[in-house]
Amino acid sequence: MLHKVKFHLGYRLIIIWASCVFALLAAAPAHAQDKCKIDLLEAQKKYDEGQFDEAIALLNGCLRRGNLTTVESEKIYTLLAKANYAKELLDRARQNLIQLLELAPSWRPNPEVDPPAFQKFAENVIKEVTPTKKSGGKKWLIIGGGAAAAGALAFIVFKGEETVTGPKLLPGPPNIPPRQ
Repeated sequence: MLHKVKFHLGYRLIIIWASCVFALLAAAPAHAQDKCKIDLLEAQKKYDEGQFDEAIALLNGCLRRGNLTTVESEKIYTLLAKANYAKELLDRARQNLIQLLELAPSWRPNPEVDPPAFQKFAENVIKEVTPTKKSGGKKWLIIGGGAAAAGALAFIVFKGEETVTGPKLLPGPPNIPPRQ
């Protein structure tokens, strides 16, 4: 009887221990996500105060931890681009904007929040990496114009031979065979 009590007690302790481990593992991503929200707010504050290195360090920490929502990733890449631009690290700022545009192709700088120089920089990066409809239209205009010119040339060259009676005509339909 004592043996059964020890077994049941040991079994219960294992179940409690496993439950705690699973609860901690399940809470880890939520904790990382909460930590990133706090770091993102702190990074914004550091950026606003002109402490760009500290803001970049906080944002890169969030990216390393991962498990971010799309909205958080967009905010991080936007703030990274602005901080790197402010430090005159234009290649990094450009790369951050490209990563941002991969997540959110319709992203555009906010005139109410973003500095005018950064807005212009961002618009230039957007023009550089976004395919334009106009250039594709020119290509098809050239191809279409070339096809029309080729068709006109073919008509002129192969229009048929003329005879004394006029242009050569196609033969008429065959005669219907007699009924039997």
